[in-house]
Amino acid sequence: FSYRFNGTNYNSGPGRNQYRDSRQNHSVPAAGKQTPNRLPNGLWIQFETPEEYQEQEQLLLQMLEDSDGNDDVVIFIRSRKNFKVLPPNRRVRITPDLVQKLSGVFGESNVKIRS
Repeated sequence: FSYRFNGTNYNSGPGRNQYRDSRQNHSVPAAGKQTPNRLPNGLWIQFETPEEYQEQEQLLLQMLEDSDGNDDVVIFIRSRKNFKVLPPNRRVRITPDLVQKLSGVFGESNVKIRS
């Protein structure tokens, strides 16, 4: 036997509350806000300001062109504490050579791998 109360289905027997209405309120982070365990994995490259990123964007994209893979590239803007994930066609294969090459240009402390 089951009954419905405030949009929620309940069982009166064992396993009560097993089935819930799909309209149940679930907590979803606001757009642009990420919780620490939801940060994207991949190759993270940090820039101090958006202007610095814009100045070096073409150089970065040229450096990433030769590395085709399934790893996301994440751009982090430190001054704004914000990030963006480059589109899927910009994914790379993270290798020690790629990390070393990027670290040489953008600084070792600005290139990280998150997995």
